[in-house]
Amino acid sequence: MYKLIATDLDETLLNDDHEVSLKTMQAIHKAQEQGIYIVPCSGRAPGFLANLYDELHINDDHNYSILANGSIVIQNKNETIISAVSIPFEIGNSIFNDATDKGYCVEVFTPSTVYVFQVTTDEKERLLSFGKRMQFIDNINYSIFENQKVLKILIVKDGGIPEFQEYEATHTHVFENKVCVSYSSNRYMEINPLHVDKGTGLLALAKHLNIPIEQTIGVGDNFNDIGLMKTAGLSIAVANAIPEIKELADVVLPYTNNEDAIMHVLEEYVFSKK
Repeated sequence: MYKLIATDLDETLLNDDHEVSLKTMQAIHKAQEQGIYIVPCSGRAPGFLANLYDELHINDDHNYSILANGSIVIQNKNETIISAVSIPFEIGNSIFNDATDKGYCVEVFTPSTVYVFQVTTDEKERLLSFGKRMQFIDNINYSIFENQKVLKILIVKDGGIPEFQEYEATHTHVFENKVCVSYSSNRYMEINPLHVDKGTGLLALAKHLNIPIEQTIGVGDNFNDIGLMKTAGLSIAVANAIPEIKELADVVLPYTNNEDAIMHVLEEYVFSKK
């Protein structure tokens, strides 16, 4: 029996309106009543999912999230840190300076705040709803992070994934064997500590909960879900997933994020197996 469902959020659990449908919400509540852990597994930072926690009833001491692509695992209620891995300062400084020199919007994730540099108009509109834990910084200087844990660095450009892939390939001196790089939402280059991804976050949480990894399900759609697909006991790709994720998944659903994919996962692989 599967005891823990780790699900990506954007383009997986959330529909294109960034909402959880009523049917999916009801299925999640049913799973919780049966003692199943429903775990957001996201590139987002701590403190940015409070409304979702309330909506899904996963805001108490017995619920957890894998965030910043696995760099941090928290207990949802008080954001108690279960595990956290950070990017060494010198490596982060090199990446930050290179990306900002090229004019990219760069976001730096810490456990308490996301700092945004050279923000674009479109990205600012997406971020304003996150409130005070999102700080827009004019002074382009990485030294403010010398004594902070940097969980993730995000480089942003709408439609920029092909450009970012070329950037990574031609700047091996910046990235290779220094960090873990992934991509998402057709606009984000996501930079995590070396050997850290959603899969390592899942391993840390499963160990904390004493759940065998074979009893976990991972559901995703994009490049930053590769580690999750490789690690979960059962890996599932939604119908709208990119080809690379479908190739890795044990199961490819016929349902997209707009067709209650997570509800179908629960009905077929959790409720029917009891």
